Amino acid sequence: MSDKTGRQYTLGIIKPDAIGLGFRGVIIDMIASHRFEIIAIEHYVTLDRELVEEHYAEHRGRDYFDPLCSFMCSGHVTRMVLSKESNAIADLRELAGPTKVWEAPPGKIRALAPNGRPIHENFFHSSDSPESAKREIMLHFPELAHLFTGETEDIGKE
Repeated sequence: MSDKTGRQYTLGIIKPDAIGLGFRGVIIDMIASHRFEIIAIEHYVTLDRELVEEHYAEHRGRDYFDPLCSFMCSGHVTRMVLSKESNAIADLRELAGPTKVWEAPPGKIRALAPNGRPIHENFFHSSDSPESAKREIMLHFPELAHLFTGETEDIGKE
C-alpha cells in the first residue's frame, strides 16, 4: 500500500517460534539495517483466534489453515507496520526469504529458523501485495486508517 507521496507500507509479524527462541531483537535489527522505518510496533502480543482467522482468511479450507491459526495463537508475536520510500512489500519479502526455511539463504530472516519444523513455523510473516498490506494493517492497527484516507498526519511521530 502506498500513500500519495509513493511511500509504501507493509505489515510484518515476528512469529511465536522466533520469539520463543529469542530472535526478536535480531530480526528487528535486520529490518532496521535494511532501512525500513518502523511506523508502529507492538511487542509480546498474543493474537486471538478470530483475528488470526480473519488475517489468514484466504487460506480457509486448506489443510494447513487450522494448524497455522493454532500456531499463531500459541505464543507471543511482535507485529509492526513498516515503511520505505518505495518497494517496502517486495523488499520485506526478500529479506524474509522463502516460506520453506530450508530454502532460505544466509542473511534472510527465515534462514535463522531451525529445519525440520512444519512449514508455517518459519519465524516471520510479511504482506504479499499492496491489497494484503492494506487489509492486514487495517486488521492489526486500525488506528492507522489515516494511511489509507490521504489525511495528512505525522505517522509514528510524537
